[in-house]
Amino acid sequence: MRTQKRATAYLPNAILIASMLILPALTFAQELNTSSTRRSWGYAFAGAHKEERYRFVSVAPYHVEVDSTVQFSRAGVGWEWLTFKGLAIGLEGAGRTGRAESSFNVSYHFKDLPGFSRTIVPFATVGGTVSWGIGDGGLALGEGDYNVGGGVSLWLNRRLGPRFEIRKYGDGLREGAGVELRVGVTFR
Repeated sequence: MRTQKRATAYLPNAILIASMLILPALTFAQELNTSSTRRSWGYAFAGAHKEERYRFVSVAPYHVEVDSTVQFSRAGVGWEWLTFKGLAIGLEGAGRTGRAESSFNVSYHFKDLPGFSRTIVPFATVGGTVSWGIGDGGLALGEGDYNVGGGVSLWLNRRLGPRFEIRKYGDGLREGAGVELRVGVTFR
C-alpha cells in the first residue's frame, strides 16, 4: 500500500515533465525539405542480465563465493518520435516474470556523425519505468524506477535493422534491477 502511494505521487510530476518535452516539439515550424527521413520508428527487444549471488563462508580468513548466472530479464516493444535534430521521445511496454512495465524515455540519436555511415546510429537514453502487477486486489501500480543506457541501431535496410543496447534499471538493490543487455530489431 505504501509503495502504491509513493508511486502514484510521482505520476503528476511525470505527466508534467512529459508535457514540457512534447509541447515545445509540436510548436516547431514545418520543414520545407520533405526528404525521406522518417520521424518515427519502432523496435522490439529481448533482454538478459547477469545475476550474482554472494554467499559468505565464516572461516578464517573470511571467504566469499560468487554464483553468477545469465537470465532472461524482459522483452517488449517501443516507439520513438524524433522531435528536433537527434532528440527523440519514446514509449515502451515490456514484460518480465510476474510484471508488466511501461517506460517513458528521452533519447538522443547521433545521426550523421562524421566518419560513420548513415546506417550506424548510436544513441543514449534516459527515462522512467513503472511496474504493473496483478495481485489479489487486481491491477496495481508498482514502484517507479529510472533507466539509463545507450546503444546502436544498424539500419542495414531502409526499413529494418538490428538494435543493440545496454540499459541500467533502478538502484540495483531489488529484483529486476541492474544492468541488462538488450538485443532486438528496429523497424520503420
